[in-house]
Amino acid sequence: MSILDHKDLNDVLLPAEFGRSSLIVPDRTEKSLLGVTIHALNSSMSKQQERSLKPVRAIGSMRKFGTVLSAIAATISIGAMSAAHGQELEAAAAVSGINGEFSVKGGVVEGEQAGVADIMLTVPLGEQIGAKIDGVFGTVDDNRFAGGAARLFWRDPNQGAFGIMGGYWGFEKDQVGGGTDWEDIGIAAFESELYMSQTTLSGLAGVQFSDDMDDGFIGQLEWQQYLTDDFLLKAGVETNPQHDVLGTGEVEYRPGFAALPGLSLFVDGAVGENEYYRVFAGIRLYSGESDTLKQRHRFDTYRSYYPMLEEQQEEEMEYNIDD
Repeated sequence: MSILDHKDLNDVLLPAEFGRSSLIVPDRTEKSLLGVTIHALNSSMSKQQERSLKPVRAIGSMRKFGTVLSAIAATISIGAMSAAHGQELEAAAAVSGINGEFSVKGGVVEGEQAGVADIMLTVPLGEQIGAKIDGVFGTVDDNRFAGGAARLFWRDPNQGAFGIMGGYWGFEKDQVGGGTDWEDIGIAAFESELYMSQTTLSGLAGVQFSDDMDDGFIGQLEWQQYLTDDFLLKAGVETNPQHDVLGTGEVEYRPGFAALPGLSLFVDGAVGENEYYRVFAGIRLYSGESDTLKQRHRFDTYRSYYPMLEEQQEEEMEYNIDD
């Protein structure tokens, strides 16, 4: 005979209170010898005993069904969490920790040489509140520009972000008869981001105000797609008082060098009416606790959006140079 200890079948058929009894299971060759005995035993069971076994079988079936449901639920949960890569499995604060970002890029704006350097600092102010300050300096055709912005935002790195920002921008403008003058503009805007696995949708809406340039509405919509967690494609559309419509794009890639884990390479550009265009290529350095590019964008730094500032000052400078 084959002796099966009750612990092998307990979770399926028998509750714990039945104790450590053994079940005797006949082999095929012994079925004929035991048939009469088994029949007799079954016949002698009282109706009460038969009724008592029904809840036992029911309990076993319920346990088995519950185990299956638990496994399915666990699989679904793990799959859903795995879709939010790495650190995203941890319920996250708005900012993982104090972190910085520095970028430098060079290119052309309507045929004129240009260069831009940008430095940023992002800090946590609470569980889901963060702040960011940044400054920028650059030149277009030897005309300097500089400015900065401050941002206050709420963010859940697994859902999205919403914030407010204010910025100031000054630039040199060529004067008729020679020389330059320093002019400035300011902006105030609302910003938002929506996170969906490998996709981010972002938007900005606000106003521009200036004593030297037109006041008016500014806006931006942008689609960002992570082909991998370290390879980002961006495409967007912008509007401001100087440009009715601007189409924008960017490609950013983090090679993951061991010596410089926060280094990324990028190319960005924009095209607009009246044959306006700009193209830049540069490098960006991130500090912070995250590993991948996507994690850095959602857990560390808060993406800066200047949908109109650079284009406005460049176009204004170009306009006066041509005159």
